[in-house]
Amino acid sequence: MKEAGWYSGASWCMYFAKMVYENTYHNLKDDFRKSLGGSTQLSWKNVKAGKSDTLKAVKSGPVKGGDIVIWQNYDNAATGHAGIVTKVNGDIYEATEGKTNNGINKIKHVLNYGKADNHHKNKKLLFFIRLK
Repeated sequence: MKEAGWYSGASWCMYFAKMVYENTYHNLKDDFRKSLGGSTQLSWKNVKAGKSDTLKAVKSGPVKGGDIVIWQNYDNAATGHAGIVTKVNGDIYEATEGKTNNGINKIKHVLNYGKADNHHKNKKLLFFIRLK
């Protein structure tokens, strides 16, 4: 994750998602480095603002495998959490998330934009970041 920008002491859920993307789509690494960073909220804002040529922001509709899911904390809108969608069954999706219980875990969620997450009670589902 250090190659993706992570440094000791930093939250790492978004760095984990970025690292997965960089290792999966090697030829797009430079583009990801323009838009994805260690902050979930800043990464989302960068993609939404068009700073990526290959990623788009998704704020409605179905979730897809491979999406980066972005949550926002209720108590601090500048922070949140991220994961990679690994499985979808209707409105239920599974995300592989770093820094959950200090490890990497697969967690089931309900697709419910703008509402409290069924697992992360102190966060709401904001949006997804997806390849164009």
